[in-house]
Amino acid sequence: MESPDIYSSNIDALKRIDPRSARRLEALQYDSGPYRRVNSRSGLPILEVNRGNRTTYLCSKVDPHREAERLVHSYLDGAEQLVVIFGMGLGYHLQEMLRMNSGAHFVIVEPDLELFAEILKTRDLSDILLSKNVTLLIEPQGIDFDELSPHPSAVNTRQVVLRPYRALYATKAHKAVQDFQAYVNGKRINIATLRRFDRLWTKNTFKNCHYFFTRGGVSILRGRFRGLPAIVVAAGPSVEQDLPLLKQHSRNSVLIAVDTVLNTLLNRGIHPDFVVTVDPQLINSHHLASLVIPPGTYELPVLVADPAVYPTVLRTYRGEVLITSSVFSPGRIIEQFAEIKGSIAAGGSVATAAFDLARIMGADPIILMGLDLSFSGGKTHISGSYVERYIQSYAYRLKPILNFTETYIRGGSPEVLTDKSGTAVLSDRRMLLYRNWFERQIRYETTTVLNATRGGLSIEGIPDIVPEEIKKYVPKSVNKKGSMDEIRSLIGEVPIQTEKARRFIEYLTKRRDDLARMRSLSAKAGAYAESLKNTPSPEVERKLSSLEERIVSFRDCSRLIGMVMQEPINEVLAATPAENMDHALNRSMELYRAIEEAAAFVRSVLEMAEKRLTGKMALHG
Repeated sequence: MESPDIYSSNIDALKRIDPRSARRLEALQYDSGPYRRVNSRSGLPILEVNRGNRTTYLCSKVDPHREAERLVHSYLDGAEQLVVIFGMGLGYHLQEMLRMNSGAHFVIVEPDLELFAEILKTRDLSDILLSKNVTLLIEPQGIDFDELSPHPSAVNTRQVVLRPYRALYATKAHKAVQDFQAYVNGKRINIATLRRFDRLWTKNTFKNCHYFFTRGGVSILRGRFRGLPAIVVAAGPSVEQDLPLLKQHSRNSVLIAVDTVLNTLLNRGIHPDFVVTVDPQLINSHHLASLVIPPGTYELPVLVADPAVYPTVLRTYRGEVLITSSVFSPGRIIEQFAEIKGSIAAGGSVATAAFDLARIMGADPIILMGLDLSFSGGKTHISGSYVERYIQSYAYRLKPILNFTETYIRGGSPEVLTDKSGTAVLSDRRMLLYRNWFERQIRYETTTVLNATRGGLSIEGIPDIVPEEIKKYVPKSVNKKGSMDEIRSLIGEVPIQTEKARRFIEYLTKRRDDLARMRSLSAKAGAYAESLKNTPSPEVERKLSSLEERIVSFRDCSRLIGMVMQEPINEVLAATPAENMDHALNRSMELYRAIEEAAAFVRSVLEMAEKRLTGKMALHG
């Protein structure tokens, strides 16, 4: 028998954290027949769910408390930052989790409103609902774990799927596990990427700083092609056989290519309107810096570039250039002195950026081609790309091309999946991360998006069409020339914004001086920490605290060096509590050394940027 007081207490708590769900529950009418509230042998209330010929209990029929203790201690170690639980259950496990780890954030995914109503009638869970450490999601359509985590750089995460929920909601549970795994893989890849490229992004952005003052931003493209069809061309192997169709439709649509595929398209007489590049590496710069431009190519596509691309890309490209805003602090700092360039979504791949560019332009429909998300035919890219030429140049009799391809594929933790035709195909965690990005984006997309990639993986939420069907969505006559002429007239290189550039140079000079002081203070702090290890002293402790306050006071410098300190920052976030004072001091000394070294690196980068920008100003008078 339900207690009105229990339900009222729970509903009152729910109204405070999620009024919409509380209203849905109050208006809910359903058959309560499948649910029965009973007591366990230990006397605690439990809930029985009868569906078909199967009876499922949300927790132990013997002792829910003991079951919760065993479950929690088998899943968690107490150091988690984010825990995602599929199933509210009757809250026994959640109360134990909150006791065990008061510093974690718990996201509860409850997949069934009717079951949740019965749960609230069975046991008082108001303490869980009102906990500042808990976020409750009821029948969510999608979950953005990055937004839910209170730790943006959370590296210690865990998912718990309650066994009864896995039995009752097998499909939803499987999807929740997939989404969480995609989030975890994304975190791992992002952390690994930052560790690998943090300094390159910083150095490239400051080397390219003068373009912030001489080039337009992608924001000028917003809504310029509203209602016109766009075809986004990635470099997947399957697109090769559809190049004749692409050439036919390129005249009647806005054609956006990724940098990897541009050379192949130009050589086949296909002229994109825009090309997108985002990768900071030298090898990636060759897609554009070593373009072989066929005779008769009068206009190169407008280049849309992330400001952290390798400098030779922007220096050597012979067409018009627009740059984007940066998701990283170096670019954001420069934009404070220049102008906001306009953001493009960062999904980890140039294909995601090209797709978002089509959305920014207002194109509708957006048709995807070459987005295989797999190694179709055992290849990594379309034939004729720089990647293929690069591999060919290094291949020889004892190490043929297949060896290079196999090494690349193995590096991404490959797994066998089924492609659109039902054929087994290799993909990897990088490509599955990109697929997950598209699947999350499409949930909120009102524009018609179609996947005309002939091979590879399907993307949930984006209808598959064969390339021959593109003609249904691309009119025979599309007037894009007027829009392109107008855009090209707005893009050309402009005289350097002298006053803005001068203020930025002043900023660079001040920060260089501050970084020198920060470096010196960090060296002193490290020496004091080492002294404390050998000879504890209140006076030395006081001096060390004072130094730490002075180091932290350099806020702009902290933003600058934070970008190149991702590895030590993540190590601090993931670390377990220090075992003793010596352990804590050793960690402090490592952090001071990292600050000292990062300050030296960033100072040299700012000096280089100042010289480069000063030289550009002199050239422009």
